[in-house]
Amino acid sequence: MTAHERADTTDPDMLIELATAYVAAKRLDRAGETAERALRISPGHPWAMAVLGQVLALEGQRGPGTEYLQRAFQIGPRRPAVWDALAAGFDAAGRAADAERCRKQAEALRAAARASL
Repeated sequence: MTAHERADTTDPDMLIELATAYVAAKRLDRAGETAERALRISPGHPWAMAVLGQVLALEGQRGPGTEYLQRAFQIGPRRPAVWDALAAGFDAAGRAADAERCRKQAEALRAAARASL
């Protein structure tokens, strides 16, 4: 049994972390399946949308990928990891300015977290 098959089907964050690992390993088929699984569990999850958008863009499906990325962006995620995923997705979709905005937002959230310590 693979890690993909053992993944807790009730925890979308765990599935998204697994999908992100699949992207890093260039296993886009598994990454997409896993991100879709997370979205079935939590349909409005911005991190799952961001990762699926990145996968679609990397597979050459920039239109559908960008739609997921924009939906996640509009939600206004509160976690730097989501903004990092959005930046990677927008980079894959060839949208450098959007990617840079996401990187800045991720850093602003990290800075705010450090300042509150």
